[in-house]
Amino acid sequence: MTETAAPDDLAAAGRKLWESITAQIALTTTEAALLCEACRATDELDTLRAAATSSELITTGSTGQPVVNRLWDEVRKHRDSVARLLGQLGVVVYGEGSSSPSDRQRQARQRALANSVKANGKG
Repeated sequence: MTETAAPDDLAAAGRKLWESITAQIALTTTEAALLCEACRATDELDTLRAAATSSELITTGSTGQPVVNRLWDEVRKHRDSVARLLGQLGVVVYGEGSSSPSDRQRQARQRALANSVKANGKG
């Protein structure tokens, strides 16, 4: 399968995600746009994680109370965003930093595409 070139603005983590997915699946224009956003969010997640791990875990809230550093909330939100975007592509994340669609997901995606083509009168 021919790999689609990664967008120029991706950092290492985003580029690795892009290459691991495009090496296995041919993407439509819409899917490529979704993957691009997932890759950018992955790069942002790396930046946020680095900032969070180099900062204090507990900070002081607005009324002086101890609170968990807000960066960790942003890390969680970015993880959720990446998972949601990859889910829209039918990709499951296996462990830290590696993604690969399962056979069942590929089959489901192919069935969905075939049904979509039939429903739109193109098949």
